[in-house]
Formats: sequence, C-alpha cells, structure tokens
Amino acid sequence: MAAYESTTGGTARPIVVLKNRDLLMTPKSRTVRFEGRRFDAELSFFLVDMDPGAGPEPHRHPYAEVFVPLDGQVLIRSGDDELEVGSDQIVVVGRNVEHGFTNVGTGRLRMACLHASGEMITDWLDG
Repeated sequence: MAAYESTTGGTARPIVVLKNRDLLMTPKSRTVRFEGRRFDAELSFFLVDMDPGAGPEPHRHPYAEVFVPLDGQVLIRSGDDELEVGSDQIVVVGRNVEHGFTNVGTGRLRMACLHASGEMITDWLDG
C-alpha cells in the first residue's frame, strides 16, 4: 500500500500512520517531506538528514518556518545575517523572510523544519 492510500475521498481518517521511507524526497535522499493538508493537518515539515556542506539555496515562504536542530550544526542565513546553531536551540524565520541553511558540522545534520502551512509554498530566489 502506498503511503497516500491511507486517505479516502479527500477525507482524512482519524488516525493515519505513514512510514518515513514512503515520504523520502527522492530515492537517493534521506530527507523526509510531509505535507499535512492531504491529512487534514495545517502543518508540513521536513525531517532533514544531510551530509556536511549540503543545504538549500536562498528562498522564502508566505508563512513562518521553525528550525529544530536535533543533531549536528547548521548555519542559517538570512540576507547578510548568519547564525550557527545546534541541538540546544530553535530558530524561527518569519513569513516572507529570505533564508537558507547549510550543514556546517563534521557529520550528518538531523533537523526538523516545521512549516506553518498544510502545503509547502516556496519562492526560490537567485543565490
């Protein structure tokens, strides 16, 4: 059964269980992408799992994004501002604020990126 067959007729079931492997961004990625709207949840997220030096290009969202590093060090950029954070910190980037991040640690970065929206809406900017 595919991960998204757990809803019927556009109505989410009271409890839905998904396996992370069914939500991987690509077959070669370790990062999980979940968009809640199809499950009647107004929250989306990435469970980031990436190697040193990796990270997305500058972008923005029409909603806030919350970064929760779980393991590793991440450099979060917004315009000319840079902030290096680890697992004892949480970062909130406001709506329509340009940002990006890079794994600056020596090992894998594990981080939850919470999107205050049932679907991810990303405006990619020239980096």
